[in-house]
Amino acid sequence: YEIWKARVQSDGSLADLTQLTRSDDKWSLQPAWSSDGHWVVFVRGTPAGDDVRLPDLQNPQLYAVRADGASLRALNIAGEEPDWYGGGPAGADFYVYLPMVVK
Repeated sequence: YEIWKARVQSDGSLADLTQLTRSDDKWSLQPAWSSDGHWVVFVRGTPAGDDVRLPDLQNPQLYAVRADGASLRALNIAGEEPDWYGGGPAGADFYVYLPMVVK
């Protein structure tokens, strides 16, 4: 799995298709856009099984990439289902947060 972005035209066709992630042996899943639209945070990991309908990852790690596909950054955080939180007024820092699951 890879993450792409595109602009949807009024007729439903896609324009400006851009591939944001590339990996030969890992899947990139669960993208979340920053509120300023400049970054995408996502989960990347090694597939844990063969069922592509219900992807499961071993050792999922968070990454961020610019909206143009440049500047891929490993965040060195294990987790899944990331989202963004704007920390203040326009131009302020943004933070990535993860849902907490208690088992």
